[in-house]
Amino acid sequence: MTRPIRLLILCALTATACRAQPPSEPVILDGSSTVYPLADAVAREFTKANRRMPVTVTFSGTTTGMMKFCHGLLDIATASRPITVDEQKACEMAGISFVELPVGHDAITVIVNAKNTWATSITVPELRTLWEPQAEKRVTKWSDVRKDWPVRDIKLFAPGKESGTFDYFTEVINGGVDASRSDYTSSGDDRVIVDGVARDELALGYVGYGYFERNKQRLKALAVDDLDDHVGQGPIEPSPSSVGRGLYRPLSRPLFIYLNVSRARRPEVVAFARYFVRNAGLFSSQAGTMPLAGAAYQLAEQRLTRMTPGTMFKVPRAAELGVEDLLTR
Repeated sequence: MTRPIRLLILCALTATACRAQPPSEPVILDGSSTVYPLADAVAREFTKANRRMPVTVTFSGTTTGMMKFCHGLLDIATASRPITVDEQKACEMAGISFVELPVGHDAITVIVNAKNTWATSITVPELRTLWEPQAEKRVTKWSDVRKDWPVRDIKLFAPGKESGTFDYFTEVINGGVDASRSDYTSSGDDRVIVDGVARDELALGYVGYGYFERNKQRLKALAVDDLDDHVGQGPIEPSPSSVGRGLYRPLSRPLFIYLNVSRARRPEVVAFARYFVRNAGLFSSQAGTMPLAGAAYQLAEQRLTRMTPGTMFKVPRAAELGVEDLLTR
């Protein structure tokens, strides 16, 4: 029997044998603008190798993304901070179990205009002086932050309350999420913050490291002096090296994806999550994030394989532990 005849018989007996499989429903991600460049880079490469497994990546801010996630609207949420207690409760009430997967590190970067000639570093107490709620309409000039800085208006740009960057910054600098002055130009899109600072010599803001790295011809990053933890260290500049060595504190942070366990019934969702964990380190430099150290990615993949539910940040003093330590507990 010739090959064409055999193929015709096979097609007649098996309806799907000669019909191309349709593409699956997209894997849906939303959340952090900081994680977005990494998620987008991973998704592009994943879909090149898996053309029938489309992935849709957007960003609306960590807080907004987690709200969508806990309403069952996402397969995967991206986050620039750990899930909060309130978000855990919201997910629990909605019957949504999740797997928390670290995928990288970031350094929240304090940025000024490239033409700024007076500021090269800033201390944590000075950041608090500038950004605490009591500073609103009171700390308005550069000289209000440091006496030898110019007696000129300071123009502030930063993320809004939908942002995990805002949450993390306000907590570690001002001592509480949402503890911030509000008289500044806010945006959930870090590119708006970058453009605002790049256009105004008197501006200052804070963004994820990747947005500074991609715009460093127009911006300058201030070294941060954590007077409490780095006595004798002096100001530390944000960089992969300073973050990896644990020197850039308190503004370095882990980055995450959160997988909806019920969506793991779809093989394409698990396949993408596994690809993300395995390859996040490879794409970190082009995405402006920093890779995890040691065996963290292998441990994260084990967490995914086991579908270990819940957050790692329930252990005492979790924020002071490294990601690899948390993954082994």
